[in-house]
Amino acid sequence: MVAPLRRVIPSIGSIDMATVLFAYLLSVGKFVALVLVSSGGNISLDAGFFIWGGLSLLKAAGGLLFWVLLIRAILSWVSQGRSPIEYVFHQLTEPMLAPIRRIIPAMGGFDLSVLVLFILLQFANFLMGDLIGPIWYRL
Repeated sequence: MVAPLRRVIPSIGSIDMATVLFAYLLSVGKFVALVLVSSGGNISLDAGFFIWGGLSLLKAAGGLLFWVLLIRAILSWVSQGRSPIEYVFHQLTEPMLAPIRRIIPAMGGFDLSVLVLFILLQFANFLMGDLIGPIWYRL
């Protein structure tokens, strides 16, 4: 699905903008479908769909990052580091953990960067809940 978009939409750095656009359009489509179903087919497209779609995509990305970090932390206790899935999790999370590791190095063999990123994710989640309101938690 994304391959034709990649020919038209270039990547920005290491971010595949075609995939981000496709995920955004799916998120907007989810809200359009929900309104169509709940209103019985009467719909008027406005900017709200695009705003809620972007917010929903942002929340889903944060939730996915949380679970990938949690699984990576658990795998670090039991795995030997040779699993292909662990390599994928490392590639997904290392760009966010490396800057934290430069500020807070490992203490006594414990890497606290995952914990710091968990706290930052929770802070961002609560901040968005305060800025947007209770609907943020229902997205």
